[in-house]
Amino acid sequence: MRERISLQTRLWFMISFFVTGIFHGLLAQEPQVPPPAPDGLKPLYFRKVYVPAKDLDALIKGTMPLKRKSFLEMVDAINRSARDELRSSDARVVSARYSAHLLGEDLVEGMAFLEIEKAPGDPAMLSLSPHGLAWGRAQWDTEPAAPAITGMDAMGNWSVVVEKSGRLRIPWSLKGRSVSANRKQFDFWVPPSATSRLDLQLPQNSLLSTSKGLALPALESGSVVTDKVAGEAPTVDAEKKIENWVVQLGGHQRSLLTVAPQDVFEPRESLVLYRNSTRYELAPTGVDLKIDLHVNVHHQPVRNLTVRFDAGVHLLTAQLGNEALQWTVHETAKGEQVTVHFAKPLSGADRVISFVGTSPLVTGKDWQLPAVEVVEGVWQEEQASIAVSKDLRLMKLQADGCHETSPLPANVPGVAEVRRFQFYQPGASIKIALQQRGAGIHLESGTRIDLLGQRLNGLVVADATAVYGQQFVLEGNLAAGWIIDAVETEPAEFLSDYQVARVGKQRQLLVRLKRAIKEGQAVRVIIRAHSRLAQRRMLGDRLRMLDFQSVESSRSVTAVGVEEGFQLRVRHDRRLQRLEPVNVSDSLATALDLDSTSLLFLDKPGIENLFLQVFRQQPRYSSELHVQALLDSERLEEQYRVTCTPENAPLQRVLVH
Repeated sequence: MRERISLQTRLWFMISFFVTGIFHGLLAQEPQVPPPAPDGLKPLYFRKVYVPAKDLDALIKGTMPLKRKSFLEMVDAINRSARDELRSSDARVVSARYSAHLLGEDLVEGMAFLEIEKAPGDPAMLSLSPHGLAWGRAQWDTEPAAPAITGMDAMGNWSVVVEKSGRLRIPWSLKGRSVSANRKQFDFWVPPSATSRLDLQLPQNSLLSTSKGLALPALESGSVVTDKVAGEAPTVDAEKKIENWVVQLGGHQRSLLTVAPQDVFEPRESLVLYRNSTRYELAPTGVDLKIDLHVNVHHQPVRNLTVRFDAGVHLLTAQLGNEALQWTVHETAKGEQVTVHFAKPLSGADRVISFVGTSPLVTGKDWQLPAVEVVEGVWQEEQASIAVSKDLRLMKLQADGCHETSPLPANVPGVAEVRRFQFYQPGASIKIALQQRGAGIHLESGTRIDLLGQRLNGLVVADATAVYGQQFVLEGNLAAGWIIDAVETEPAEFLSDYQVARVGKQRQLLVRLKRAIKEGQAVRVIIRAHSRLAQRRMLGDRLRMLDFQSVESSRSVTAVGVEEGFQLRVRHDRRLQRLEPVNVSDSLATALDLDSTSLLFLDKPGIENLFLQVFRQQPRYSSELHVQALLDSERLEEQYRVTCTPENAPLQRVLVH
C-alpha cells in the first residue's frame, strides 16, 4: 500500500497556468472569476491543475515552460499593482489609530480605529492587506455598532466591503519574540494609511524604540493593569504600574518595535521637538513679531536652547511661562543666533517659550517675512498669522511650503485684515509686497451746474469722512474751462488754503487743511466756480466740474438748473440714472437747493456723452379785459383794464392793439 501511494505521489506534480488561453482546451469548466475591477489594472487569477507525469510532454507541446518561483513572482507583482490602483480609486484609509498593552511577549487587547473615506457610488472592496496583525471581528463604529462584511479575495487578501465613509473598529493582537533576556521585538505591520498612530501600555521603567516613525512617552502614565488567570482573584504582586507610549508612524506601514527595561538602553542625547506659532503685526513703523515655541524635551534635559532669527530681527524679550529668560547673541551671516539660558534644566512636554521682537518694514518690493528656527531641534508643526495695518496695502502674497487657511476677523482697532497660514514642511516661507496707504476717505458729494445765458455757475458740496488714517489734503481734477472762485470748509477752521496747479495737461485743485480729517470725522468742503457757455449748449464732460482723486469710496450726484424763461433739453440720456431730491441726503439736498433744478442724476461713467441745450420758452399767459364806458351830454369816456397772468415765464411787456 505504501508503494502504491508513493508511486502516485511521484506520478503527480503541480504546474501553473494563466487563464489567458494556456491549456484552455484541457479545462472542463471555466474558473469562477470575481466581477471585473474598474478600468485600468486588473488582478490576475489562475487555477492550479494537476496532471499525470506521463502526459506532461503532450500537454506542454507548443508552450514555454516557466519555473514555478518566477511565475509566482510575476503574478504577485501584477496583483500588487492592481491592488494599489484599486485602493486609491475607490476607498482608502486616511488615518488609523491602534492601541494595545504588553502582556508577556505579546501585544494583547488591541483595538484599531480606521478612518475610511469613500467616493460616492457603488460599494467598493477595500483591501486591508498586507498586514501582520491577528484581526478579530470588524465592526463599523456606529450607534449601535454594525458588523462589517469582510473576507478573503481570490488573491488571499483580507478585504472589507465599504458602502460609505466611516470608522472601522477591529480588535487585534500581535505575537512578539524575545531577542534577549529582557528585550522583546514586534514586527508591527499595518494596512496602508495616510497617517498611523500606536498607543501602547508598557510596564513602568520600560523604554520603547521604533525603526520607523517616532516613539515618545505619553503625557499621562501611572495607570494600573492586572495580570490574572481566569477564575482567580488578583494578587498584590499581579498589579503593575504602567507607562503610556505613543508611536507616530506617519505614512509608514511597517516598523520594528523594541521594548526593553531602561537599564538595557544606553543613555541617549537630548531630543528637542518644537511647534512654532508666529504672529506678524505689520505697521508703517515696522514689524512686531510674537513667537511661541512649544517645546518637548526628551531623554536628557537641556540647560540652553539656541534659536536662529532671520536677518533684521531684533529680540526684545524672552520668557518661559511667566519667567523672564536671559540670552546671549551671536551674529551670523543669516541673522542673530540667540541662546537662551534656563535657571533650571528644561525637560518635559509642551514647555512654552515666548519671544517678542521687531524688524524693519520693507515696502514697494517683494520681501520675505523673517522666520525663526531652533538649532538642533526637530520641527513638528508651524502656524503663522499676518495682521496688516489699515495704513498699509497688501499688494502681493506668495506662500511656499505652506497654505492659507480660513481668514481671521480683523476685529483689532487699526487692523485692515488678518491672514492665517499652516506650514506643512520646515523652512517654509511667505513673501509679500506692501505699499504705504494714505487715509481712506469716503466722499459724499453733489455738483450743481446753473446755465445762465452765456455763463455757467458751478457749486460743489463734498462731505469727506475718514474711514481710517488721517488726511490733510483733498485733491481733484478740474474740468476744462472752469475757474475757481472760492473754497471754504465747514467747520471754517479746517481750511488752510487752496491752489490750482497744472500737472501735465491736467489742472488739479489742491485743498490743504490746517487740521487732519481723522478716522470717523467728517468735514464739508464747498467749492464755487464759473465758466463760459457758448450758444447755450454744452457737452456732458463739463458737468463733472471736479473729479476727486485718492478716495476710498465715493457717491456723487449732479443737478442742472436753468434761468427762468428757459427750458433744458437733454440728448443721449438713455443710460442716465435720474434721481429725485428724496434720493439725496437732506443736508446735501438743502445745500444744493435741488428743488429749483431741472435735472438730477447719479454721476457715473458715461455722462460725457450727454448733450445739453437751453432754449427760451414761448411764454403762455391768460388775460382778462374789463371795459367801462362813461357817457354824459358832452363826451364819452371809456376805461380799459387788462389783467395778464403768466403761466410758464415772466412777462416783460404786453402789446395792445
